Amino acid sequence: MRIAVLGMGSMGSWLASEMAGHGPLAVYDRDPNRTAAVPEAVRMEAPAELAGFQPELLVNAVGIGDTIDVFRSVETFLPPGCILADMATIKRPVFDYYEKCPFPHASIHPLFGPRFADLKRVSGRIVLLLRDSAEPAKMLFRTIFSNLRCRVLECSLPEHEAVMGTSLALPLASSIAFAAALSTDPLPGSSFTALREFAGRMFQEDDRLLAEILFNPHSLRKLDDMTRSLEFLKHVIRARDYEEAFHLLDRLREKIGPALDSPAEIR
Repeated sequence: MRIAVLGMGSMGSWLASEMAGHGPLAVYDRDPNRTAAVPEAVRMEAPAELAGFQPELLVNAVGIGDTIDVFRSVETFLPPGCILADMATIKRPVFDYYEKCPFPHASIHPLFGPRFADLKRVSGRIVLLLRDSAEPAKMLFRTIFSNLRCRVLECSLPEHEAVMGTSLALPLASSIAFAAALSTDPLPGSSFTALREFAGRMFQEDDRLLAEILFNPHSLRKLDDMTRSLEFLKHVIRARDYEEAFHLLDRLREKIGPALDSPAEIR
């Protein structure tokens, strides 16, 4: 399969490197220095070169705020039947575009990212593959991620967005609440430092991505759950009810499960 990847950020260059060897590969980034990260690939100097390369699969790995604009900007350079693929964290806006464009599509979401995971060690990590993706792209992505020993799970678009309400909105909301409650001159202990480092990495993400996470319709439901839980916690604290506090902590430990060896992920 002839593959082109647009966007050579951390995730784009990583995926392009993993795709090398699965067919002729071409890469493009507005910063030409970034394309050197994949020496096996043809380094395009402009998107118009897609017309000569004739990709069968185009992977769009640019930031979420530019994904749709980039797809639209290259449509005229693509051969009929070229599969458009995205790695977007929030899928609804991209799928609205897919419904109107003339090309087949595929969509993946690796639930790990360079800020919270080591891309050289992804064994056991989860990759979501949208169920209505074009079959040739499905087979390729399954092969690539299975070779990396990732867990590839298929899901529908509504299922994906519901999962994001938990796996993204809750960590982000927790980071916002933590940062909002900070004093101007904290004396950090180890627990405080760990939370601050997590929140700091969270806030390094693109503002558009963070906004899309918050505006996911499922986010409000999770925030309502969080708010109710905090209100109950305030009730327990005011009453100084040790028995209820112990029961609450036991329930939370059961929900959380055993301690994890790896850091949390936001992507």
